[in-house]
Amino acid sequence: MSEGEQTYGSISLVGRGAPAPGAVRFDRDKVSWKKTGGGRAVDVGKDEIESMTYAAVPGGVVVTIRRAGDKDTVKLKGFRGSELASLKDLCRKNYALDLTKTEAQINGRNWGEVGVTKTAITFAVDGKDAFEVATKDIAAVSLATKHEVVMEFHVDDVAQQSNKDALVEMSFYVPPTSEPWGVDESEQNPETDEEERTGAKNLQDAILAVADVATDTGTPIAEFESVSLVAPRGKVAVELHAQFMRLSGAAADFKIQYGALQRVFLLPKPNSAQTYAVMHLDPPIRKGQTFYAHIVAQFNQNEELEIEPALDDETRAKFPNLEEGTYEGPSGDVFVRLLKAIGGCKLTRQGQFTAADGGHAVKASNKAEVGHLFPLEKSFFYLPKPATLLHYADVESVEFERHSGPHAAATQRTFDVLISMRGGGAHTFHGIPKSEFQNLVNFLTAKHLKISNVDANARADALIDDDDEEDHHASRLRSEVDEDGHGGSDSEEDEDFAAGSDSESDGGEPTDESGSESASDESDDEKPAKKKAKKSPKAKASKKKATKKKKDPNAPKRPLSSYMIFAGETRASIVAENPGASIGEVGKALGAKWKAFSAEEKAPFEAKARDAKVKYEEAMKAYKASASAGSDGEDSDEGGSDSE
Repeated sequence: MSEGEQTYGSISLVGRGAPAPGAVRFDRDKVSWKKTGGGRAVDVGKDEIESMTYAAVPGGVVVTIRRAGDKDTVKLKGFRGSELASLKDLCRKNYALDLTKTEAQINGRNWGEVGVTKTAITFAVDGKDAFEVATKDIAAVSLATKHEVVMEFHVDDVAQQSNKDALVEMSFYVPPTSEPWGVDESEQNPETDEEERTGAKNLQDAILAVADVATDTGTPIAEFESVSLVAPRGKVAVELHAQFMRLSGAAADFKIQYGALQRVFLLPKPNSAQTYAVMHLDPPIRKGQTFYAHIVAQFNQNEELEIEPALDDETRAKFPNLEEGTYEGPSGDVFVRLLKAIGGCKLTRQGQFTAADGGHAVKASNKAEVGHLFPLEKSFFYLPKPATLLHYADVESVEFERHSGPHAAATQRTFDVLISMRGGGAHTFHGIPKSEFQNLVNFLTAKHLKISNVDANARADALIDDDDEEDHHASRLRSEVDEDGHGGSDSEEDEDFAAGSDSESDGGEPTDESGSESASDESDDEKPAKKKAKKSPKAKASKKKATKKKKDPNAPKRPLSSYMIFAGETRASIVAENPGASIGEVGKALGAKWKAFSAEEKAPFEAKARDAKVKYEEAMKAYKASASAGSDGEDSDEGGSDSE
């Protein structure tokens, strides 16, 4: 970690409901907090910070970051007293601000001073802070009596899940002589004043000016009828209001504050005219005994919508992200664009990953559900249920596995993916088609994710074709010969290399070495056996069936050619330099780079290939000798033929 940067763990974000646990990082240009396990994140830029204060309270030190303009105040709880010195130093160096101390009032007195700002209502007793509430949480303000102001707070279906007790109402008694809200009654003229001014009335007007409760009720800004929800299941009408959205239907009725809406996703369903619109919530909503952190809606892309937001010019100015005029286009696209502009959240669309069928996701199963795994630019997202969002930053490793269940024979053309998380736990996605393997490996390599059990040189071979009886590397070399026009095999091997050889050879060196290796690895005893098998097609088929048996895991692995060593060491850098490149483009780039090498540049790889071949031949001799000694008189050539 460089100077001027520091990360503190076990720091909670304080807000409505229960505090959210996470970690905070102080950088030179911003303060970033991220929830443990992914989800909610808050970034405060250096230029946004107006002041920073701290207060010692039960449970640790609370740091309050006030932001300029109308942006919410950020409160972080959980710092230790021993960390204050380093915190103060970071604030001075990075943000040119002093981290000042504020006293917290904990004696329970309820007579004090009310302060009103654009983002918060504060209450102080004897100059010490007693509490603070955000203006965005205020749903209504009214006068209970001549001198009493009552504030009602939003009670939505999100906050109730994280905390059993929720703040629903608060009242202030404002005496006539209160400073600064009180009014001298002797100065009022009942004949000219339209209404009686009191301290309570002044405080009410001040709160209404910042809480903006008038736009929270009444006609919605936009409305969508008969929206199909996949999770939780049901059909609802969606109303987008200024401060919240409402989902109402026969089976569900939810009111959700935009503060809980972290992000919205628009992801096209592969091989379908439908698309997923996903609302990521933190904290989640609950239906029955099930919590939903993601509301998954499904739209028909063939359905066109035209919606004009129901706002006057004055109210529209409060939503600077709203587009001018009417929103037009496919229903799902219109929905997420409006939700992004009104709710102030971020929008994520499909990434650069391209599946074998041209879509942006791979078919997979999670537990008992069948759905699609979307490899996005910063995360995996499995849909539709259980909707699972896995951020790459929280992924420890990705492991590719073969299906090993009771029906393995029926699923030998599929594989599984096990994603292990840094904080513990793992997610397994089953039944992914074999054709998606190399696409996933290339994409994850470009994202610099750790692939724990995939060899850089034989990624496709090692896992996908492990049921083939022949040596994978030798087959790949033979396929290179075929691409150069020197053979007739149509075997499916390394898709990366084969696809890259469609229009041009990937280099002459692999052809020469593949030929020499096939000749050198074949013993004299094996040649007569092959010649004899040609006399009878029936005998040939019988011999092939008899010799096909499980490979010996103790047999030496065949050596790679100089080209394949070069490709294995270079492929990752080619993919990283060309994000989104197809398999064919990567293969062509490898071949072109090898062709452009001089003899001196190829020499290190050729030396490695010679060393590998010598070691292989020595290991094979020892292996055959041990196999011959243990076979009790059986033909030792079978041990060699089944070495891979």
